[in-house]
Amino acid sequence: MKVTVNVMLALFVLLSILLPLSIAAKEIAVAVKPVTTKVFAECLQIQGSAEAVNTAKVSARIPGPIEAVFVEEGDQVEAGVTCLFQIDSVKLQKNVEIRKQELAIARYSLKEKEAQRKQAVADLEKARLDFDRFRLLWEENSTSKDNYEKIQLKHRMSELTVEHVQAIIDLAGEQLKQAELAVRIAEKDFADSKVYAPISGRVIARMQEPGEMAAPGIPILLIKDLKEVEVKAYLPAEYYHRVIPGSTTVEISTRASRPTETVITYKSPVIDPALRTFQIKCSSLAHESQMIPGELVELNVLLLRREGLAVPDNAILQREQSRIVFIVENGKARMVKVTCGLENDGMTEVFSDQLKPEMQLISQGQYLLNDGQPVKISAGGR
Repeated sequence: MKVTVNVMLALFVLLSILLPLSIAAKEIAVAVKPVTTKVFAECLQIQGSAEAVNTAKVSARIPGPIEAVFVEEGDQVEAGVTCLFQIDSVKLQKNVEIRKQELAIARYSLKEKEAQRKQAVADLEKARLDFDRFRLLWEENSTSKDNYEKIQLKHRMSELTVEHVQAIIDLAGEQLKQAELAVRIAEKDFADSKVYAPISGRVIARMQEPGEMAAPGIPILLIKDLKEVEVKAYLPAEYYHRVIPGSTTVEISTRASRPTETVITYKSPVIDPALRTFQIKCSSLAHESQMIPGELVELNVLLLRREGLAVPDNAILQREQSRIVFIVENGKARMVKVTCGLENDGMTEVFSDQLKPEMQLISQGQYLLNDGQPVKISAGGR
């Protein structure tokens, strides 16, 4: 048994020595293709979603019950023209009337105080004349000291009365200003009871109905402009520094739209530490790309584009620790070590100082070749 095993091993060693020698002595038929140049692209394929650029969640400016909603879901609205809904107009209109009445009262009150001032000024003038007359009488000893002091006190009281009335007039003037402001606020609230479309677009959703209580910050309608959409997607963090907003191009497409090339317009300033991703955005006109907000979008992000030497994928072999190709030179196969780069459409980018465009590259029959092996280019193998 041991003899048989030893004999088989000896035959295997002998064949492994003689077979390459017999192959080396024989011409091997090969097919060749010229080394070419090609523009290679490194792309990253991901999925994102289309979203409307302009979106408005419309809420009431003032609290109150919703009196009427004038639009339905799907309706087209125009910014500043289409009235969307109204909040309790009767109450607000009555409030305007009340504030106007208060303003009228404040005006008449001011007129009354001004009339009182005129009377007080007249009383002061009379008191001044009496005071001057009694002062002369007092100096001539023609009246008593008590009478003189009474007239002096009356003059002083008249002066204080004028000052008091003037203070009342100032107060009435401020109250008039306050009433005027109250009218403006009431008129503004009444005007705000009707809410108009802040943007042009379509009504996507009605979130509240007539009779419900509205409040600032609680949306009643959702409006989106479907004419302009943007595509949002998330890329792995490893590509963060290779994406340049305004420069990096991307091809976007959906099932219903043809591919459209655009550029990345936004890159998030930070990377999500939990998911290790970052957000990108790119804009697209909806009427050109036929994209609908919420739709799934395929993105092909172009990270790198360059021209280089190209060889078919199957022409590259792995020998020991190196990648090699064979070229035909003077009827023999010459082995050339290469460094591989990008791969596109069955072609691989290679780097080697020994390869030039139009060299005859062996594309078939290279698996049995050794460096310096005689070769014969088969008919139709060019």
